[in-house]
Amino acid sequence: MRKSISVCLSVLCSACTSVSTPYVGYEGKPLSPSEQSVIFGKLGPKTGIWPQHTEATLISCLDGAYLESYLGFGLKYPDKVLVKPSRHYLTAFYFRDRMYTYGSLWVDAEAGREYVFNSQVIGRSIRIWLEDAATGVRVGGIPGGEPNPDPSAKRC
Repeated sequence: MRKSISVCLSVLCSACTSVSTPYVGYEGKPLSPSEQSVIFGKLGPKTGIWPQHTEATLISCLDGAYLESYLGFGLKYPDKVLVKPSRHYLTAFYFRDRMYTYGSLWVDAEAGREYVFNSQVIGRSIRIWLEDAATGVRVGGIPGGEPNPDPSAKRC
């Protein structure tokens, strides 16, 4: 009896900690990793009896499309999106404990590159940016500050 309860709890806990399936931000056949870009959110530490993230940056909008992907415990946005190389507009959803905010960014995604959200809490403020995962260099910026803006671009 104890063994079956232990196995049951293990299965339940592993289901609670799984991350979402990547959101594919383009139509057509799947691209190889060298033909697409990957943008990662950031999941922070977990606490409590049920593994809950106490801090995370997720992706709530991509190129004017609001995203939803259930991660459990109220996390309804994806933590990973796949995109074709080009300029993309994103909205990041950041939360820490019981506080949250949204921030809009743009990035010129390049084929085969991976980007990750990063953040810094300063007093009562939060800074959110994207970095190239391989180099740690900040990329993109806030909408309105991009070079050669496209007035027909779908923004979040």
